[in-house]
Amino acid sequence: MRGLLTIGRTIVMFGLLLGALPVLAQDAKPDPAMVTLGEGFWKRSECRNCHGGLANGIPDMPQDPQGANLRKAQLSLPQIAEVIKCGRPGTEMPYFDSLAYTDKRCYGATAADLGNAMPPGGSAMSQRQIDALAAFVAATFVGKPDPTFEDCVALWGEAATTCARFPKK
Repeated sequence: MRGLLTIGRTIVMFGLLLGALPVLAQDAKPDPAMVTLGEGFWKRSECRNCHGGLANGIPDMPQDPQGANLRKAQLSLPQIAEVIKCGRPGTEMPYFDSLAYTDKRCYGATAADLGNAMPPGGSAMSQRQIDALAAFVAATFVGKPDPTFEDCVALWGEAATTCARFPKK
């Protein structure tokens, strides 16, 4: 019975957390140095496999899973960092903290608590890398309109052939 209560409490807690995630990003602007550092991580990361190079939720490769459109996300900077660190249980969003779910650092749950809702693991990142990536996502994508050709060139450079698929301003 105790195990059922723990699992039930975890599911309720996680459900409440998911309900609380779409909160307006109201924290201070990210540190520009962290944004710059995060840009490098974004460009080398697995993130764009699902979210797309311009975070519009359209993966760069059609066979990749479709991730959330980060431009429409309404998460605060700490919430973005938490999702990168812990993933999203019950979804394909991986966690990037190598110790996630070994203790209760992520949503107050362990792998045993989550069972089949355990998110997949991604490449391990340090907390500084996670924070930098979150700063870049918050500063560059969250709350921004659909990407344009000019946005693509600004991020990926003139030689990026993928930019042709975006409309010009």
